[in-house]
Formats: sequence, structure tokens, C-alpha cells
Amino acid sequence: MSETATDAASMGEVSVKNAAVRSVTGNEVEVEQSAVRELRGDEVEVEQSALLFANAERLTVKNSSVVALIGRDVEAREVNTVFLLSPRVRGTVRTVFDARAAFAFGLGIIIGRRLLKLLRAN
Repeated sequence: MSETATDAASMGEVSVKNAAVRSVTGNEVEVEQSAVRELRGDEVEVEQSALLFANAERLTVKNSSVVALIGRDVEAREVNTVFLLSPRVRGTVRTVFDARAAFAFGLGIIIGRRLLKLLRAN
């Protein structure tokens, strides 16, 4: 699939190149030089692309930017992400919130709210 498209779904292989796609779902997914809003698959390879949300069992991402990256096994090279949730990450990833940072941030909000309630009560 190239140029512009809206959705791509398959139980087999899906390949997206040089396209803007709303959603991609498949067992084996390849994305190259594309923009994708939602990506789901078992085996996913992404290169030089921008993704809003990616969820897969095994993700290989190279030279790309992803807002939310979720996977059981992530292999990355030169990847920028805001949220990264994965028990196993190999490679170079620059992230704002990984699982530990997200937990600490949430805990900080809970403690802060309770402290504010205590201060207001006095």
C-alpha cells in the first residue's frame, strides 16, 4: 500500500510504504516511511516512520518517532517515544515515560492530592 490510505487490516501480512494510514492490523506488519495513527500486530517492523500508537508482541523500530509504544519484546535503533511499556527493550530509545517513570508520576499525583486535602482540612 502506498500513497494515502485510510485503513489496512489483514490476518496475514501487511506492508505500508510512503503512506498516511489511520489504522493497520495484521500478523506480520511492515511500515516504511509512513505515518500511522494506530498499529497492531504480532511481528511488526517499522522504519523511518511516525506512529501515534503501536502495540505488538515483537516490535522492531528503526529511525522513527512513536507517541505510545507497547510490546512484549522491543528492539529499537534511534527511536523517540513519549510512552514506552515493555518488559524487554534492546537498542537506543529516548523516552519521556517508561513503566517506572509512569508509576512514579502517578504515585506523585496521588500523594500530592492527599497532601492538598490535608492542608485544606486545616
